[in-house]
Amino acid sequence: MTPFEQHPLDAVDGGPRSLMEWNSELWMDGVDPRRPLRLDVSFDLREPTPNGLPVGAESTYLRDLYPRLASFIRRKTSAKYAMRLSRGGRQEHVFYAPAKSGLLSRKDPLTALGGALPKFGANNGGYSMGVAVVDDPDWSRLMGIFSVYDPAQWHADRQLLIAMMKQRDAVMAKRPVAHKAHFAEREGCRLFLQAARKERFKSEGGPKKTKHGWTATVVRREQAVATWHIHPVVLMVKALASSAGGTYDGWEAELVARKDPVPLAPPGGIKVG
Repeated sequence: MTPFEQHPLDAVDGGPRSLMEWNSELWMDGVDPRRPLRLDVSFDLREPTPNGLPVGAESTYLRDLYPRLASFIRRKTSAKYAMRLSRGGRQEHVFYAPAKSGLLSRKDPLTALGGALPKFGANNGGYSMGVAVVDDPDWSRLMGIFSVYDPAQWHADRQLLIAMMKQRDAVMAKRPVAHKAHFAEREGCRLFLQAARKERFKSEGGPKKTKHGWTATVVRREQAVATWHIHPVVLMVKALASSAGGTYDGWEAELVARKDPVPLAPPGGIKVG
């Protein structure tokens, strides 16, 4: 079963205007250079809510349609199902495919789908389905679903999340998270700790002398260690360290054993391309 996680986006008048669902395992594995083409399959909903989302019987029907659509696209193009987005009375389904597909790799994805996709839609709920083929070797649609303010730090945070998940960590569990920063002078340490306390961090023992200067560690209980939660926190601590003349040296947290599958839905907003 494809591990899709979901999250409502852009609350309007107390309700979600969009709903995004993404393949979390595909997102964690990263870009597959063998599948540089993005297939955007879309169709209109029949009776969407005022916020443009599927509801009632149609929502139930679509849940059964998703695996059939995924299987159909995979057979025709060898594509992987990456994400889907419901908004404005439409659904968009995103797949990543090889540049060539089909018998002896002689067909490009658009040719492979051809008139077969409209026929599939007609036979599955009567939806008028269309497809756009986009050159997206960086998988920008999937890999860019979360805000990236600091790409290098985002990558480091993401890698740590993946390592923790491989050890079956409950990434959405609350726990203390420790951040370390280095400074050339003790005064920088002091200023950093002072600023961190204003953000509800506690220090671990105050400034500590090292062979190459001073170090400070601050701790705060966080709602989750999933990247989309911890990354903004990391950036804040990193900025505090920089303002005090220091350098950020990463974060760490104890593992929390996962008992059941944990949803990866971020508590904050998401930018969707």
